[in-house]
Amino acid sequence: MHGNDRQDDDLAPEEAAAIVASLEAEIREAILMYCPELEARVVAPFCVQCDEGEAWVVAREREAALFISLEFEQCGVGFLDEDGMLRESTRYPDIIQAAQAFGWAVSNTATPATSH
Repeated sequence: MHGNDRQDDDLAPEEAAAIVASLEAEIREAILMYCPELEARVVAPFCVQCDEGEAWVVAREREAALFISLEFEQCGVGFLDEDGMLRESTRYPDIIQAAQAFGWAVSNTATPATSH
């Protein structure tokens, strides 16, 4: 074995970072292509726990979250509880349908902000 040989599943940190950045850009582009009204709600993806394992939140409005579960290859809309766990989720066959449902949900449940 040569010093530069690696197993197929090993990635250098910079390769992994490039892949993650590319995926984030593709997800953002897909969401905004079909749901441009969500631009202010798209966030840098972050991992949360859900009943089935882990999910990545890609858009958020208050407690409502648009998520992707890579483990189960599903997208959906759910709500983050006070502990940051994803609850009461509905699954969709793809990110576009999930984004449309998320947009509808947040636009139809929005309440005006009040100052105290």
